[in-house]
Amino acid sequence: MDMGKLVIWSVLLSPLVALSFMWYRLSSVVMSPTIRIIAWLVTGSYSFLLCGLVCSPILGPWYSIARQLIICANLIGVLISGITVLFRRHPARWSVVLSCGLVALAWFYALAVSEVV
Repeated sequence: MDMGKLVIWSVLLSPLVALSFMWYRLSSVVMSPTIRIIAWLVTGSYSFLLCGLVCSPILGPWYSIARQLIICANLIGVLISGITVLFRRHPARWSVVLSCGLVALAWFYALAVSEVV
């Protein structure tokens, strides 16, 4: 495997490790409703991205506005979620922010590939 593929796979799979750690941290503390909703939204967004990698029509037809809007909506939603959690006082705050950041990075990569290809 060359270095380029290694970087791509690490960008796409690193949120899986962060999300696992986030859920581990959240299982040991009392979650506020906002943190719980954001954790589920970020996990769902990443799951949607993985499904889109396996079966690409899920994200919409190639070269379509719908595909771009789906990717941008998920990217913006995850970024807003991360910023929201950043300003909350919660013991697992940084694990949620890290997960949001890595999922946003994966969506940004999907946006970049979708724009170029």
